[in-house]
Amino acid sequence: MRRIGVLLCTAIALFLGGCGGSVTVGRSSGAYIRTPLSHDAGSLAEFVNLSSRPASVLWETLNLSDPRVPGPTDWYLMALLQYGDDEVNAIAGAAGQTRDPAVLEPGQMRPWFPDRLKAYWIAEAGRYRFRGLTYRADSFYKGTLHDGYFVAAPDEREILLVLQCCTARIPGR
Repeated sequence: MRRIGVLLCTAIALFLGGCGGSVTVGRSSGAYIRTPLSHDAGSLAEFVNLSSRPASVLWETLNLSDPRVPGPTDWYLMALLQYGDDEVNAIAGAAGQTRDPAVLEPGQMRPWFPDRLKAYWIAEAGRYRFRGLTYRADSFYKGTLHDGYFVAAPDEREILLVLQCCTARIPGR
């Protein structure tokens, strides 16, 4: 009987160690850990559907989980997609608006966001709220990234895409 208890404890320890070890990056002291910025639209297309090819992209992933805690990893993909003059309106029109405004936590307000985009985010109660229209991101969903939204600042040719996922680890990163 004691031998079964030892085996059971060993199996649990290996399982918990394996879960914690599968996380590639993590949150440390409340700070968001990110993957390097990328301008590679081909790599971005591995994560999201890009039915209309953007003229340029800038994107990264942010890991929101603590690697010391077993279980799935919550992570975001944030991408700035630049399109031609009429493409943003066409993408937004096809997507449909959400009822809720876009909100970012302080750690999600990225230093690489252009100032013209940052100007549309209002600081409220320790968070940032977008003062424009928020759109459904269903057309961008791919694989495990199936929750999110995008915003488009008026008179701009850019979309900020924010998708969230929960997996055992960030694929390919």
